[in-house]
Amino acid sequence: GAHGVTSNIIRIPISYPPEKFKGNILSAMCTPDLRGSQGSFSFFTTRKDVVQARAGGEFRLVSRNGDAVTCRLEGPPHPFDVNKEALSVTFTLVVNETDKSATVKFNKQIVTLKEGQFSDWIELEFRYGFRKSIAGLVRLCLREVGAQVSLYVSPINVHPENPALPIAEPIIFSSWLAKENGLYGTLGLMEDTWGRNELALDDERFLQQAYLTHAEREKMFFETLARTPEGVCACVFDASDRIQHMFWRYIDPKHPSPREDVRYEAVIPDMYRNMDQLIGRVVAKLKKDDLLIVLSDHGFSSFRRGLNLNTWLEQNGYLVLKAGGRTGADYFQDVDWNKTRAFGCGLTGIYLNQIGRERTGIVEPSESEKLLNQIITQLEPILDPQDGSRAIRKIYQSKKVYKGLYTDQAPDLIIGYEPGYRVSWDSVTGVIEEQIFSDNLKAWSGDHQVDPALIPGVLFSNRPITSDTPHIVDMAPSILNTFAVPVPRYMEGKVVL
Repeated sequence: GAHGVTSNIIRIPISYPPEKFKGNILSAMCTPDLRGSQGSFSFFTTRKDVVQARAGGEFRLVSRNGDAVTCRLEGPPHPFDVNKEALSVTFTLVVNETDKSATVKFNKQIVTLKEGQFSDWIELEFRYGFRKSIAGLVRLCLREVGAQVSLYVSPINVHPENPALPIAEPIIFSSWLAKENGLYGTLGLMEDTWGRNELALDDERFLQQAYLTHAEREKMFFETLARTPEGVCACVFDASDRIQHMFWRYIDPKHPSPREDVRYEAVIPDMYRNMDQLIGRVVAKLKKDDLLIVLSDHGFSSFRRGLNLNTWLEQNGYLVLKAGGRTGADYFQDVDWNKTRAFGCGLTGIYLNQIGRERTGIVEPSESEKLLNQIITQLEPILDPQDGSRAIRKIYQSKKVYKGLYTDQAPDLIIGYEPGYRVSWDSVTGVIEEQIFSDNLKAWSGDHQVDPALIPGVLFSNRPITSDTPHIVDMAPSILNTFAVPVPRYMEGKVVL
C-alpha cells in the first residue's frame, strides 16, 4: 500500500483487528462473536439428557407450552454494567409437528424453519439503555420437532452493516460487501466445528453450513475481483480446511471416531472437485498478464490418537502437582509452579518455566539448553503402547528454527508429530490425564499439527515457479517483486515467480 499498490484482502488469517493501509481488508481468523468468544453456539432442547456442560457452546433446557417454546438467547455483555451481565433476546418457537416445521418470532420478524435446514441470516438487536442496541446475526437450524424439540442457534456474528467490533478497514468495506452480495457471517471460524464435536450438529448439517459459508465467500470474492482493475485481490476459502478436519474419519479406515453414513466417504473428494471448478471460474476472469497464485499453508493427515504432553511431563518429573492435587483440572489449576520445570500449552509447544520470563519461573536461563536437550532425548522416541508406533517424528528447538522479532514468544520446543498423532484435546488446555495416549473420538478427525515435512501445502500458479522447493516465506518477496516493490532486507524468503 505504501508503494501505491491497491489491495483487496478478504478473510486472510490472522487479520483481527484489521490494520489501516492503502486498500480494503475484511478480517478473518480470531474475529470474535458478539459474546467475545471464538464462536459459542446455543442449543435449546426439551431433552433433559443432553443438557450438560459442553465445549464451544451451551445447551439450554426449555419446556413446551402447547406448540410454543420460549427461548432466551444470551448475547454481548452490557456495555455499562459493572458486572458485565449479558444482554439477551427472548424469542418464541411455535412448532408444527405435522409438516415438521416451526415459526420463530424475533420482535417483528417471523421466520419459518424446516426440520434439518438452516435459515437465512436473522438480524438481532440486543437493546440497552434508551433506544440503544447492538446488532448481530444468527442462523437457526431446527434439529428436531415432534415429541421432543431441539433448536440450534449459530454463534452470534458481528453484523457487517452495523459492526459493534472492528471487522473491516475502512469500516465501510464490510457494509459495502453486504449491500452488494447480501448478509454474510463475520466470525473468524464460521464453520461450527465444536457444534459438530458436541453433537449440536450432525455431519449433514455441518456440511450444509460449510458450503453456505463457501457460497458467501465466492460471491464477495468475484464481486471484489471485478472491481480490482489492478493490484492485489486475495481471498481465503476455508471449506477445504474445515471439511477435511471433520470428515477425515471417512477416508481413514483405522480412525476410531464414529461414522454416520458411508455416503460421506465421497465428501473430501467432492470438495476437491468443487475447489478445482472454482479455480477454473477464476481463470476465466483473468486478463492476459494477470498473475494467479493458488496456495495452502499446510496439508492434512489423520488424527487418530492424542498424546498428552503434560501427562508425560508429570510422569517424568518435569511437571509437579500440588500436594493432594488431582489430574483433570483445567488450565493447570493443580500445578505446583514452584517445582515445575516444563509444561505443555497449545497445539504444538512445550515451555520451560524459566526465571525472568514466567511469573513463578524456577529454571535458570543458563540451564535451559541442557534441560531442553534432556526432554528431547526422552520424549522424541516415545512409542504408542497400543501398537508400538512412533508418535513423534522430530522435536525442534524454536530458537534454532525461527528467527525474527517474536522468536522469544514461541514455545521452547515444537513437537513434530507423526501422521495419525497430535497433542490430545485435554493437553491443549493444561489438563493432566491418567494416560499419556488416548483415542480421538471426536468428529474433528483430520489435522495438520504434525511435522511440516510430512504435510506440505499446495502451490501452483499460471506462471513458472523457479524453485523446486518453494516455501511459504517466498510468497511475500515474490509478490513484492511482481509489482517492482523493493524487498526489505529483513524479509525472509526468495523470489520464486
